Amino acid sequence: MKLWGPFLWSVLVVLIVVLGAIAIVDLKDIASSDKLVQYLLWTVLVFGFMIWNTKRQPNKSIWIHHYVVAGVLITFIGYQSPLLTIAHGFAMGVMIEGGARWGFDPIW
Repeated sequence: MKLWGPFLWSVLVVLIVVLGAIAIVDLKDIASSDKLVQYLLWTVLVFGFMIWNTKRQPNKSIWIHHYVVAGVLITFIGYQSPLLTIAHGFAMGVMIEGGARWGFDPIW
């Protein structure tokens, strides 16, 4: 990152702003639907399973493909707004592309 020019720093700032906006809109929608506790529980369970599954096998490390991350994000983006619809479509495309290119893990 020390060698990044102004363009890459600009892209990073824009990416952070867009992801922050998506997170704010999504959390606001989840909170207004009275499902925030269920989504927080789901988050803890998903990441807890990944960490637990890795810790119980000492010779393994966490390797999460980008399509798995997109698939998890899809479960969190379930509310209707123009921004979330675009984010959901992008995540769905990433999941399909990753699975088509690299194949799905046996767990699926």
